[in-house]
Amino acid sequence: VFSLVVQKKFRPGMYTCLSGFVESVESAEDAVRREVFEESGISVGAVSIVATQPWPTGRAGACELMIGCFAQAESTDIILHDKELEDARWFSRDQVQAAYQ
Repeated sequence: VFSLVVQKKFRPGMYTCLSGFVESVESAEDAVRREVFEESGISVGAVSIVATQPWPTGRAGACELMIGCFAQAESTDIILHDKELEDARWFSRDQVQAAYQ
């Protein structure tokens, strides 16, 4: 099961993964837990880093590193804390795959 969100800056009905930035004093895994909770109210336990990708259009021309992770939710209730988000909901694997067809 996946939690995906709609940001107000996206076209209506376009869902994406939660994202954010790693603070200078935290691990990538701790950043996932913090960002997911801050944006959706979902508590996260185990976090696994799955893939990384350089993002060369970072702030001030710097290259940022995008880190893709899987996270195990410890709660399922969604509470939108972030004013940038329009919606967040859970999707099954079949629903996510169907969206790509």
